[in-house]
Amino acid sequence: MKYQIIDNYFSAEFFNKLRNKVTANNFQWQFAATINDNQTNIEDAYFTQVIYQDHIPITFLWDDIKYILDNHLNAIGLLRAKANLYLQGKELVEHDQHRDYPIPHKGAIIYLNTCDGFTRLEDGTKVESVQNRILLFDASTLHNSTNTTNAKGRFNININYF
Repeated sequence: MKYQIIDNYFSAEFFNKLRNKVTANNFQWQFAATINDNQTNIEDAYFTQVIYQDHIPITFLWDDIKYILDNHLNAIGLLRAKANLYLQGKELVEHDQHRDYPIPHKGAIIYLNTCDGFTRLEDGTKVESVQNRILLFDASTLHNSTNTTNAKGRFNININYF
C-alpha cells in the first residue's frame, strides 16, 4: 500500500469534537515508559489511551473510532486504536523506527494539532503534524514518531486495521 496524506480529512464539526475530547484537561492518559519495542533511548516516553485492543472497546472514544472505521476507512477488521500524547521537549527527538504489527495491515494516523513534530516513513518521507490531516499507510513497514518543541504536546490517534 502506497501512503496517502489527506488534509482537512474530516468535517470541521466532527474533527473539532474529536480533538476537543482528546485534548481536554480531564482526558485519562496513561504513562508509557517505552515508545516501541526497538527503543534505544531510555529517556523516550509518552502518554497514551488505548481505545480498542484485543477485540474489546475500552474507552468512550470507541463510538468516534467506529464512525471513522465505517464511514471513512471502509475497514473490515480492527487490530487496535489509541490516542497518543508526545510531550514538548527542548529538542526535537526522532524516536526509533518500528512496525506496529508484523503482519500486513493498514494504519491511519489522525493528527489532532499542528506542531513541528512528524512521522517518518520507511522511505524517508516526513509527514508533518498538521491538524485534521490523516496519514494512510502500511503500518507493518518501518516508521517512527517524534515529540514536539513548539506546542505543549503532539496529539494524534493511531488506528491499525484491515
